[in-house]
Amino acid sequence: MPTAAPTPKAVLHQRFGAKARYTVEEMREAVGGCPGLAPQTRSVYRCALELPGLSVTTPGTFVRKKDAEQAAAQIALDKVRPRAVRRRPLLWRVTLSCLLLHVWFGTEFGVSSLLLALKN
Repeated sequence: MPTAAPTPKAVLHQRFGAKARYTVEEMREAVGGCPGLAPQTRSVYRCALELPGLSVTTPGTFVRKKDAEQAAAQIALDKVRPRAVRRRPLLWRVTLSCLLLHVWFGTEFGVSSLLLALKN
């Protein structure tokens, strides 16, 4: 049975633990109402996340606190991860596999497979 991918907040918690500090700000947003009646409002949330050496804030607002926190965590992950890993995660797995083949079997198979993967 496949397991669900960890959420961005869970990944940051694994990496930074208690050093990741979320600050959720609640705001009131006007919602269309009937003329002549009291204006209707709803709560919306914006999240700021502080990590060692990095601070991010969600650019918009969210109806749920959890969504605001996950969005801030995703923004932070995008800034923390190396660019090559974000763009081509499969390439890293292929590279590691090819290098292991080369080390274990001492053949050129691993090196030629790696060059082929890098070419694409």
